[in-house]
Amino acid sequence: MPITIDPRPHVLGDLLMITGTIDPRDNTGLSGSISYDGLLGTVLAAGGHLLSTFSTGVVVDGNFTAGANSITVKTTDARTIFNNQEDVYFEDSGVLKRLGTIGTNGLTNLGATTIPFTGKLLHDVSDNTVLRKFGPNTGAITLKSGDFTVNVDETNKRVVFSHGSDSATNTNLKNVGRFFILGSRA
Repeated sequence: MPITIDPRPHVLGDLLMITGTIDPRDNTGLSGSISYDGLLGTVLAAGGHLLSTFSTGVVVDGNFTAGANSITVKTTDARTIFNNQEDVYFEDSGVLKRLGTIGTNGLTNLGATTIPFTGKLLHDVSDNTVLRKFGPNTGAITLKSGDFTVNVDETNKRVVFSHGSDSATNTNLKNVGRFFILGSRA
């Protein structure tokens, strides 16, 4: 996975913060690392986050208008993917849109084929639209290795980024993210 360091480091007294981008879209791999040798003496903190969504496989069953308080779904049990208080997204003509936040609305609980929203739907959504979530592909039942982790190898002076795959057979991840490394100057 290509990892790009931003050209200008951030200096904070005796500390230096390096920021950059993680982009595996060229399919070179799901993990990567960068050396901080010569830049940092000791890493005090490192972290990252993903900027992309993944397709959940949960498909809208019917047409729903903005203002509705729940939707029905098909193909995948929604309870295996979503949890209460999670935001649900979808793509409309290539534009990512937030549909709403899942929650018990007093009428319906999250079910295999029903997703209730704490408020109203923010957008119209049509039949066969695939729902999306932010971050790595992890469902409500965490049997998938979908975590995004940032670790520090102090022996070899490297920060290691790891991103699990959807399954043993699907390794085609397209998540893009940002990272930071904060440490003492070398």
